[in-house]
Amino acid sequence: MQRERVCRVGLIGVLVVLVIATGTSQAAAGDYDDKDLSLRLASGFIRFTEVSAFGGETAANRWSPAVNPASADWTALPGRSGVVLAPYYSHMSFDAGMKLNLYGEAGAWDTRRSGTFVPTLSQLRSNKVPDRDGLEFDYETDTFQLQWGKRHGGWALGATVNYNESEVTQRAGGLEVRHTEAETWRLRIGGLYEPCCKWLIGVVAEYGWSPYDFRAVVPTPGGLVPISGEDTLTQHILRAGVSYEYKPFSTTYFDYQFARFESDLGKIDTHRFQAGVQHNIAEFLWLRAGATTDQFGNVGVMAGLSVAWADWGQLHFGYQRGVLPELRPSFGESDIFQLTLSLNF
Repeated sequence: MQRERVCRVGLIGVLVVLVIATGTSQAAAGDYDDKDLSLRLASGFIRFTEVSAFGGETAANRWSPAVNPASADWTALPGRSGVVLAPYYSHMSFDAGMKLNLYGEAGAWDTRRSGTFVPTLSQLRSNKVPDRDGLEFDYETDTFQLQWGKRHGGWALGATVNYNESEVTQRAGGLEVRHTEAETWRLRIGGLYEPCCKWLIGVVAEYGWSPYDFRAVVPTPGGLVPISGEDTLTQHILRAGVSYEYKPFSTTYFDYQFARFESDLGKIDTHRFQAGVQHNIAEFLWLRAGATTDQFGNVGVMAGLSVAWADWGQLHFGYQRGVLPELRPSFGESDIFQLTLSLNF
């Protein structure tokens, strides 16, 4: 008991230090100005698909596989059939005027023996407004994802297969200056381990590759010259987190993530630190708060709540500010609103 109390105080101390550090750091001690948009967009897309989750956006989540597929089977799903339907919606608004709308349809099936399966479909669409360089930006992505997780006592394993098709078009004065079409495959594996009561450690590794074709026009002394070609963007992600359930359904967590995105146009390496807390303030109500920062000192904050109005239904709301620094050079600061409805059967 004494050991757990010391560990709990230590983790809360780390959380406090991170929040103070992010609150006092400069908004942009470094940035992504010199990186190609294709690399920055791929880095940002990872967080487009991670919804505001019950328990927080952590690899050591007990209830939601939003980050770690092993979490899908850690806690048995409620209901006689072990089936959950969870439609969700995310709205991303940027200072430059760009807006992204993400519509998702997710389900979960707890087989009780072979683990839990979580299929998801999502559609991402943007409006058509100029970015900070004066180019009209049009972006759309359609995604299919399948997750599986299986628990064995004090540990669990999981895997995710994600496939999406995307198009990006940039125009100037009605002229198409660049168009890109891509297919992306992402493979993610995750693990959870309970070293002692109420503590949970999560690890996630992901590899993705995205072959794409592009066409563009480039200005030359003799006028505009059309070019075209193909390339492949690869991504490597490693994330680890630890969480502590200090009372039923109330947790605090700390995560670290390294990510690399690379193509012939360059490379982005990011080191991201994230911490947060979820607190149960009433039998039916939970509040969440968190902060994130990267190696450049870019700061993001998160807040959310969950309401359980019945045994068979919950509503989850999330808000994030400044969590997409990669896109700031083109679109400015970001605000993200997320809404998820969970129905248990």
